[in-house]
Amino acid sequence: MAKNKVVMVVLNPFVNDARVLREAISLTKDGYELTLLAMYRDDLKKSELKSGFSIIRIPLISKKWSKHPLIQIIKYIEFVSRCLMKIFRIRPHYLHCHDLNALPIGVMAKILILRKTILIYDSHELWSDSRHDHVYSPRLYSFGIFLERILIRFVDSVIVPSKAIGDIIQKKYKVKSPILLMNIPSKNINRKVKTSLIDINLPADSKKIIFVGGMSYGRGIPNLLQALTKLDNNVFLLILGFDFLEKGISPLIEKYDLRNRVILLEPVLPEEVIHSLSMADVGVIPFQNICDNNFYSMPNKIFEYLLAGLPVAVSNFPEMSRLVLENKIGVVFNPEDPDDIALSIKRIFDDPELFDKLKKNVKMFSENNHWDVEAVKLLKLYSSLA
Repeated sequence: MAKNKVVMVVLNPFVNDARVLREAISLTKDGYELTLLAMYRDDLKKSELKSGFSIIRIPLISKKWSKHPLIQIIKYIEFVSRCLMKIFRIRPHYLHCHDLNALPIGVMAKILILRKTILIYDSHELWSDSRHDHVYSPRLYSFGIFLERILIRFVDSVIVPSKAIGDIIQKKYKVKSPILLMNIPSKNINRKVKTSLIDINLPADSKKIIFVGGMSYGRGIPNLLQALTKLDNNVFLLILGFDFLEKGISPLIEKYDLRNRVILLEPVLPEEVIHSLSMADVGVIPFQNICDNNFYSMPNKIFEYLLAGLPVAVSNFPEMSRLVLENKIGVVFNPEDPDDIALSIKRIFDDPELFDKLKKNVKMFSENNHWDVEAVKLLKLYSSLA
């Protein structure tokens, strides 16, 4: 078993997963031989090299079967078994599982195949208090909590995206202090950008706020739209990366007569995000307190905004508020109150001196906080576990 071999596992096709991509690139640059196992999708290659590491997307015989819950379990079992066969052939020294749905694969590999393998659990969220029950059945959600409690005992180290989430996991499961690895992008920004952003024709005096990411439940987009109605007509909202809630958002855009002030933009590649965001003036995160996972989150998008040079307006939750107020890089608001959201954004736009000061602080923050700093912590963790 070569001590520089790493297998990462994700339960997605690995297309826009920026956090996983950054970690994989950092490990590869440091000399690790990394293979990433992902789910196969018809429009993607089954295997490819990306930035020096291998991606293997695993096709499933059961993929086109129905979406009945029992069939979904069969699909998962097939994916797990095929991953285990790949892991057995590769025989890695490190198994790095991203999120709870990948952790059973790592634990089974460690127990059944490679007992000396170092198992790392990269928890992208707080599963034990998130609204998965809005997507999954309550029974499956409860089983997930039980599963995490059992499986985390076999883990050699836990990685978390925010200090608060790490503290909760440590207290709940009595594990060693998790490693904080924030979702901060790299300073090396690719200057390519999709023409859809370049071709936006807005008035010269327009002011642009932007939201990046999916519009899933609890992201606060309906309240943000309502807040937009309370702002001047030269303030526009750009939404980059709309998804399955577009149909739910469109009626609200019509209801509030915002057809000409809300611009929906298709997702861009991870390396294009920062430059795409830089065309706006303020980045906004109106997350709602629907669960502790939201309340204690430190979203990737806040750092993307900052590296794009944008002051931010965010929900007044502990982790985000601390970052924003301590570094004086934006404003906070009550995400349940459209009036407060509007007033916070208006405060930035109506005070040129404040806007300039925030921009300077954002630039200073970005010079000292970026992925290169976080990567050192990742590499130190791997070295300490060797």
